[in-house]
Amino acid sequence: MLFFSRHELHGYTLTFNTLRVARNEGTDVYFYQDIVSVSTSSLTVKTTVDGKEIKVNNIETFDITTKGGTSLTVNLSDSRQGEESVNAMRALLREKKQG
Repeated sequence: MLFFSRHELHGYTLTFNTLRVARNEGTDVYFYQDIVSVSTSSLTVKTTVDGKEIKVNNIETFDITTKGGTSLTVNLSDSRQGEESVNAMRALLREKKQG
């Protein structure tokens, strides 16, 4: 998830494995001036159990990279709404970088 404040972007990540009891959480803060690129991509993820493919998921992602080389990837659950959010994020970054 991404949260926007006046001077920085806050990222919250939750990673879990549905086949095991495993869960990781993390938070990051990115200052707008440190963000060097934002991009989108499409991934195809195949789920297999015992060597048999059971499901194929197409996932749209939004990626943020900073000057220091750190990055954050957010999965978009709704492509249309995700596209609107990505465009708003790009506009906000342009505004912050231009002063």
